[in-house]
Amino acid sequence: WFIWGSRSHGGLDGPVGDRLLEENLEYYSMMSMYQQCLGMMSTQDEEKLLTQITETFVNVLGAESCVIWLVSPSDPDEMLIASVRGAIGIDREGSRLFVSSSDTAEEVWKGEPFAVASGTSLLVPILHQENLIGLVKLGERNGRNPYGERELHIARVIADYAAAALNTVDRLGRIEKISLRD
Repeated sequence: WFIWGSRSHGGLDGPVGDRLLEENLEYYSMMSMYQQCLGMMSTQDEEKLLTQITETFVNVLGAESCVIWLVSPSDPDEMLIASVRGAIGIDREGSRLFVSSSDTAEEVWKGEPFAVASGTSLLVPILHQENLIGLVKLGERNGRNPYGERELHIARVIADYAAAALNTVDRLGRIEKISLRD
């Protein structure tokens, strides 16, 4: 590895070199995220998929913790805890979540990621065909930086891939059940 702006490697120095380095690092970061998202799309096991989704959110956004709730098959307002990473108190977060009775229900139904607690936590709705199928809560970031516009955009991209992958796994499960009945 070498630093692009390093004079010893014939790179540009000054503001142009710094900008090129920053753009290259951002490009690498985005491609890494897309690689992880594509990995989600090729997973057919729900448990492995939930682990991949959790890891992607945590790794890409630098969160110290992550909780994923998925919609209950019997009640679209009820969410059941599906995946946890980090120091999370299940009693505090709740193994069940009723969206309509939560303080953030209106924001969740809008379908866009949003920061809570002065930007120290991030809630990311997972939508498939405009239907809420899950909710991700990310805790504080490593380094304690608040979530900004960049992180909100990245969270939306990851959530879109997660929704497509969760839908695929759900459909495969239903096909498998139908084929076992026949």
